[in-house]
Amino acid sequence: MVGFILTVVIFAALVWWIYRPRKPHSAIVGFASFVHLPRMTNPAFTTVRSARTQAEAGLLISVLQQASLHPLELGTYGHWSLAGVDIDYSVQVPSDEAEEARNVLNAFDNNAA
Repeated sequence: MVGFILTVVIFAALVWWIYRPRKPHSAIVGFASFVHLPRMTNPAFTTVRSARTQAEAGLLISVLQQASLHPLELGTYGHWSLAGVDIDYSVQVPSDEAEEARNVLNAFDNNAA
């Protein structure tokens, strides 16, 4: 019985760790920060925001496209997953547009709140 209770407590702690509240602009989220997964980098593109779901990432990409920026489409690059569980979708733009993209997304966040 003690083993079962301990298993349930560990599972609940793991679920909390993955879905814990975080800042919306956090670059490393959930379990990825716990296991220290390396980030793939491409000097031509910069990650300006990370999203938890594909829908959230799609919304951010649409906002950037409406601002005449050139973000990568979701199908163009991979996203982080661990054991088949999605962890993080990176929204990437060309490096020369990164600062403007961050400003656009911050303005979007302020208007949406």
